[in-house]
Amino acid sequence: MRTRIWAIAALLAGASATTPASEVAALRDFYGALGGDGWVDSDGWTSARDPCGGGGDPWYGITCDTHASSFNATHVVGITLDSHQLD
Repeated sequence: MRTRIWAIAALLAGASATTPASEVAALRDFYGALGGDGWVDSDGWTSARDPCGGGGDPWYGITCDTHASSFNATHVVGITLDSHQLD
């Protein structure tokens, strides 16, 4: 039994969390509505990678809750695009 518990814990520790599809869709809508193609830095916004990183780098300007309560999910909690003059 102890071996099984450690195996499960090891799997969970190695798993990278992902951002829910509904949040990814909202970010893509946000990007399109605010002319993202013209932004100074849009690293990640047009890529297939996870907005919160999911084991890699997050999208430019995205802040995520890395201690999310949802199992194996991270949530976007902020967007900071200071250099984009989106007044």
